Amino acid sequence: MRIRCGPVSQWSGRLPWSPQQRSFDDSSLCSVVQQLVLVARHCQIRAKGGHGVTVPRRSASSYTLITAHFGDRDWITHTLGQVDQFSGHELQAVVVIDQSRSAASYLRRLPRVTDIVTVPRNIDQEILLGHDHATSLNAVVHGYSFATERVVVLDSDCFPLRQDWLGSGSSVRMAQDPMKHGLTHPCFMDFPTAARSHLDFAEGLMEVGIDTGRLAGLQLARAGYSVDILDAKPAFRGFRGHFYDNSRIYHHGSGSFLDHPDRRLSSQVHVNSERLLRSRAFAGEFDLPKTDTARLILGRVLHKLRQPPSDVL
Repeated sequence: MRIRCGPVSQWSGRLPWSPQQRSFDDSSLCSVVQQLVLVARHCQIRAKGGHGVTVPRRSASSYTLITAHFGDRDWITHTLGQVDQFSGHELQAVVVIDQSRSAASYLRRLPRVTDIVTVPRNIDQEILLGHDHATSLNAVVHGYSFATERVVVLDSDCFPLRQDWLGSGSSVRMAQDPMKHGLTHPCFMDFPTAARSHLDFAEGLMEVGIDTGRLAGLQLARAGYSVDILDAKPAFRGFRGHFYDNSRIYHHGSGSFLDHPDRRLSSQVHVNSERLLRSRAFAGEFDLPKTDTARLILGRVLHKLRQPPSDVL
């Protein structure tokens, strides 16, 4: 039997039969078919991001990722492995700034890497901070030929933990500096490519000692962008690292400074505790058993006792 049905109009929100109805004539069967089509369309539309159905957040934009390598191969390798695992086709390019100025051949072999960039040293910044990260970020953000709609900046010890780490309704997403309320941190920044002309990662650095990229959120807010500052949630019982964006992203903090030749940077991490916390971060285990917590407390006390008096004060 072939049944011809009229045009499908708009679903009323109710099914065209009662649960007790066991048989249909041609007319009612047509109505059932029409309503089922509308139900299917309705559910499909809502599942694409309408109100009423919760779906995993997914990016519809194209991205270029910028990260920097300071010399610690373990971190950059782990971070780009996580990026590769949790990113889809929306991530179209990965640019690595070789701030060690000596690892280009190794970096080219890492997942998804499309370009290695080496920027001339900024000696003034290195004298002040021990690194010239601000100069390197500015050089790439303003000088690279982007072919994507958006840019995401990651520190080498900052990595995604979930598939939906890219893309949201916000025009700009930036990590909060956990030490300074209201300032941003370049461990994670997600912004439209068109916004890069308003960014200066070195603003305030030489003048008043504000660290790299801490004013980026303010810069884009002044340019008229909606800026979402992502709260920092402590990891490892507050001993190390932070989660951002509802635990989509983890930032270890100073992870690549353990073996850095500049003591101002290497002193930011404690060798024994860093080895423990690094191994757990690489394994995706961000809680601490009581025994490890006790070890970390004891290690910090001993570290303080070993410091010269000028460093303690």
